[in-house]
Formats: sequence, structure tokens, C-alpha cells
Amino acid sequence: MKQLKLNKKLTKPMLYLTLIFTTTLIQAADWETIVKTPEYEILVDIDSFNVDKGLPYITANTAYKTTQNYQKNNVKFSYLTKHITTQFNCQKHIYKQLNRVYYNKNNTVVARAKGQASFNAIIPKSSIAALESLVCQVHKMVGGT
Repeated sequence: MKQLKLNKKLTKPMLYLTLIFTTTLIQAADWETIVKTPEYEILVDIDSFNVDKGLPYITANTAYKTTQNYQKNNVKFSYLTKHITTQFNCQKHIYKQLNRVYYNKNNTVVARAKGQASFNAIIPKSSIAALESLVCQVHKMVGGT
């Protein structure tokens, strides 16, 4: 049986590239709790903070204590967590959801949904108000208005 000979000049750079791509792809979200109730917990991945056309957005994870059931029109499924990317207009105190991803108890995606076309008013003292406060503070700290 013939053995393959590796070109040592190519092997080392390929090893480094493999390590770089592997560590880049394996980065995990760093979730921080911002709201906790007996029914659910809302966590944010601060690394998901970004800005589009001057408006900040972030991804939040709502983890429920019990399975939730979704039913609208002919669509029906159960989920335990959902990730929602939400964009804010900090000056007008309005928001819109850009997208939603629902997960079951095995952390498998059970549904994806597009977000809203228009912005909605922030309800004072709500979970979305807590998220807006965090996102707009970060936005201000990085030079936004």
C-alpha cells in the first residue's frame, strides 16, 4: 500500500486556515438576562447588536418555562424558545420585529417568520420597553442618536 506524502510547505498554512475557520464558525452567543418572570426569561446576545440605516437592532431569546402553542390560520406548532431580531427608532420610541425563529424543547427550529413591515409604539414598562432601553443605551454609547 502506498503512503501519501504531504507537502510540508502546504500543510502548515492549511492547518492554520482550518483552525481559523473552525473557531470562527463555533463562536457561541453570549446571552445575558434582561427580563425574568415566573413564566419566561428574555435574554439578549449583545454581540448581535448592529445598526442599519441609523436604526439599531438586536436579537433576543425568549425562553419559556412551559411549551407554548402557536396557531394562526392553518399554521400550528409548539415551541419552547423563540429568537426575535428587533429594530428600534430610539428618538421616536417605536420598534419592529425583523424576524422570528421558533425552537422546540430539543432546540430544533420548528418555524421561521418574517418580521413586521411597520413600526409600533413602545408600551411603557413592558418587556419591549426594557429591550429598547438597553439597545438605545448601547446605540448612544457607540455614537448613535
